Amino acid sequence: FFWFTNIYVRERFHMKTFRTSNGTTTLLLQLLITNISYRHVIAENCEVGLDGTLLDDKTSDETIPASKNASTESENEQCGLYLAQSSIPNAGLGIYTGVHVPKGKRLGNPDVCVVATDVENDVIYEYSWHPYDIGAEFEAESVSGLCTGLGMAVNSHSGLNNVENEFPLIDSAGLHRYTHPGAGAITYYHNVETRVTTDVPAGSEVFISYGEQWFVEREAELGPIPLQMDYALTDHVSEAIELYLDDYGHQTSEESKEHVMKLVRTILTDLMPKVSSLLPEKMEDVSEVLAAGSARYSAPDSIRSLDWLQTNGYCIDNMKAGPSTIPDAGRGAFATRRIQEGALVSGSPLLRFERDKLVTNSVFSEQLVLNYCFGHPQSTLLLFPYAPLVGLINHNSKSPNVEIRWSTKEENNEISIWTKRSYNRLVKASKVPLMIEYVAKREIQPGEEIFLDYGAEWEAAWKEHVQNWTPPADSKDYVMATTFAKLMEDQPIRTGGEQEEDPYPENLITACYYEYEESDEQYADAEDEEDHLPIIMQVWEETDLLFTCHHYLRPCFILSRGEEEDGETFYTAEVFNLPDTTQDGVDLIPDTEHHVVTDIPRHAITFVELMYEGDQHLEGSFRHPIGFPDLIFPETWKNV
Repeated sequence: FFWFTNIYVRERFHMKTFRTSNGTTTLLLQLLITNISYRHVIAENCEVGLDGTLLDDKTSDETIPASKNASTESENEQCGLYLAQSSIPNAGLGIYTGVHVPKGKRLGNPDVCVVATDVENDVIYEYSWHPYDIGAEFEAESVSGLCTGLGMAVNSHSGLNNVENEFPLIDSAGLHRYTHPGAGAITYYHNVETRVTTDVPAGSEVFISYGEQWFVEREAELGPIPLQMDYALTDHVSEAIELYLDDYGHQTSEESKEHVMKLVRTILTDLMPKVSSLLPEKMEDVSEVLAAGSARYSAPDSIRSLDWLQTNGYCIDNMKAGPSTIPDAGRGAFATRRIQEGALVSGSPLLRFERDKLVTNSVFSEQLVLNYCFGHPQSTLLLFPYAPLVGLINHNSKSPNVEIRWSTKEENNEISIWTKRSYNRLVKASKVPLMIEYVAKREIQPGEEIFLDYGAEWEAAWKEHVQNWTPPADSKDYVMATTFAKLMEDQPIRTGGEQEEDPYPENLITACYYEYEESDEQYADAEDEEDHLPIIMQVWEETDLLFTCHHYLRPCFILSRGEEEDGETFYTAEVFNLPDTTQDGVDLIPDTEHHVVTDIPRHAITFVELMYEGDQHLEGSFRHPIGFPDLIFPETWKNV
C-alpha cells in the first residue's frame, strides 16, 4: 500500500519525493478507491429518478397525508413564508420558512400555473416547468408552465432539496365559454400545493429539485455545481479524514496535518474536483462538515434567524386563493390575517418580456401570460410578477385596497439605477433585480378579497370586450376534459366502433396511462392492411410511477373491451406518443410499428383535450396587460 501510494502520487502529480505514515497512506488509498466504490454502490442500490436525481431503492412510497397549512390565519401568528436573498451565491431571491414545518405538511397556500404555448422565449424557458409536471402536455405542441409563487421563486440545491410540488387541479372556475366573456382569460391550472419532504426548521430556505440535468446543461454559464453524488462523496471523504484523526491525529504535527490535507485536496482536484471544492482547507474543520453534512456546510446561510428574515425579507403568506366576489373573474386572492393600512401585503420580483416576443405561433390568440403582466401604453415592456398569489389579485377601480410601488428595501437599491436606464439597455441585460411591493391602502380584514386598480385603459378594454362578446360557435355543449372524465369515471369506455354510433365530444380523446419499454415479451401479432407496419402486442403492466407522472399518459384508441370472471373490465388499445416525446428517445414508441396494449384496466384510461381546443386558445378571448401606474413608470422605458 505504501509503495502504491508513493508511485501514484509521484506519477500523477509529478512529485519527486513523498514521505508518509501508514495512517496517511491508508487515508489516501481510501480516497483513491472512493470514486470506483461509490459508483459500484450506486449501480447496486440506486436508480436515477425522472428528474435526474438518485433514488434509493429502499425509499418509501408512502403517500404524504393531507394537512392544514403550516401557519394559521392570525395577525399575531409568526409569518409562515418569507421572500429574501437566497443563501446560494448569485441565485437572487429565495423562499424561507418562518415556522417549523413537519415532513409531509403543506407549505404556504396553493397557487396557480400560467401556461405559455408555442413560444420561444429564453426567460420563460429558465423559469418554467415541464408540461408533464402540471398536466398540460396536451395543451399544445410546445408548452411551458409558469407556476407562480413556490413554483418559480424556490431555488434548487442538489444536497438540500426539501419540498416538492403536486399536480394542479384543472377547471374553469365556473366560466363556461357559452355564457361567460371571461372564459379563456384566466388560467385553469390552480391549487398547486407544495409539500415538504423532510422536517424543515424555522428559518430554513426551501429548495426544490430542478433535476440534476438542469445544472449539467448550464455548467458553462454557472460553473461546476456539486450534485447529489458529490455531497455523498464529500461526506464519505470527511468520514475517512475523521477516522485518520482519531487514529493518528495525536501523533501528527499541525504542519503534517496541513500537508496531508493539502495532498488530499490535490488528489481529489484531479479525481473529483467538485468534492475537493466542498472540503474545508483545514483538517480540524472536517468535524464541522460531518456535524452539519457537506450540503448544509456548503450553504451556511440556508438557515436564517427570524430576526434577519423579518428585517430583510417580505412576508408572503398574507393571501390565499378562493372564488372571486367579482363575476367573470374566476379566482381571487383573500387576506389570511388583518393587515394594517400602509403595511406590506407582499413583495414580488418581476420577469421582463418584450411584448412582440411574447407571442404564440398559434393563430387563435395572444399568450395568456399577457393577462398576468404589468404593462404601459407607451412601452412594449411587460413585467410579470411571480410572488405567491399576486397573480390572483383582481381589478377594482372604485375601492382598491392595495397599490404597488417599487421596493423600498436597501438591498434592492439597484432598482433606482435601472429605472434611469434606457429601454434597450434594460431588455438586453441578462439580470435585472426589479422588485415591487403591494401596500395596503387601508386596513384589510381577514377573509377580505384583495383588489388592485388595473387602470383606466384596462377597464375600458374589458368593458369593450364584454360589450362586443358573443359565444363561440357550437360552444353550448362544450365540456372540459377534466369535467367529462369525472362524469364518466364509473362508466365503461366506448370502443372506436361504438364511438362511430355514439361519439364522445369532438374536442376530447381517450388517453391511457402506459409506460413503454422495449421488452422480450412483446410479439408481432400481424401486419396492418393499409400501411403494412407490424402490429406489436404488449400486456399492460402497472409500474411504480405510472399514475404519479403525466409523462406516461398517452393518447390511445380503444380497440376492444372485455370482462373477466370477477366482473372487472379490461381494454385493448393502440397507444401513441405524446406530441413532444420525440425528445425522449427512451420512451418513444417506434414509428415503424403499431403498438397495441392488452389488459388495460378501466382506471388507467381517461379523457384529455385535443391540442388547441382549450379555452385559452379561443379566438377573441380577452387579452390585456395590467396597467403599471404612470407616476412610477420610468420615462426612459417609454419606447412607443
